[in-house]
Amino acid sequence: MFNKTTSTIVREPGHETVKNIEIDYTFSESQIDQQIQCPKDTDINDFISFNLCELVEDSQSFFLFVKGQCKTECDTMCAGQGNKYLWQVGQDKPQELKAVDYCNCLYDQITENLQNPKLFPITEPYPKDFLKYVKQMFRRLFRVFMHCYCSHFDLIYKSDMEQKLQYQIKYFAEFMKKYQLCEIEDLEPIKHLLDQK
Repeated sequence: MFNKTTSTIVREPGHETVKNIEIDYTFSESQIDQQIQCPKDTDINDFISFNLCELVEDSQSFFLFVKGQCKTECDTMCAGQGNKYLWQVGQDKPQELKAVDYCNCLYDQITENLQNPKLFPITEPYPKDFLKYVKQMFRRLFRVFMHCYCSHFDLIYKSDMEQKLQYQIKYFAEFMKKYQLCEIEDLEPIKHLLDQK
């Protein structure tokens, strides 16, 4: 059984104090619907921010695990055949990067965004376009999970990490769907996995 307990600091509306929210992630598909519900006393943007940080941490763990194999085998960032991802910053022309370079650029960009107090404020309200920015981050981070699953499945399977990765994929797919942080086509490469009960 995969069990993970974590906590985050969340702002209380109208106060400059903070509190810890502890969420228990137990490997049970029947509990995913319950786990992705925003607690009643929590700001929805705080909850999304918390899950974004979880996605960063969890996706990085899997990426670092496959990175050695990825360096030698993955010339492009993809999730199986026909699902190639290009890297784009702002209005620049999208460019094809090796999977390792794509992930490194992504984590650098995410770190910069998370440290931006205008996007992730401590005591001020979130910006009106907050969801637009985090949606792009969720979509790109989810590609790391899909790349690990589709391009490094043998390594994941042999290392007995398949169940943990499948849980992460299902959890974040359901979370992104619930809070409209992805498009349907984003989930297409692992649709067969999401359809499993």
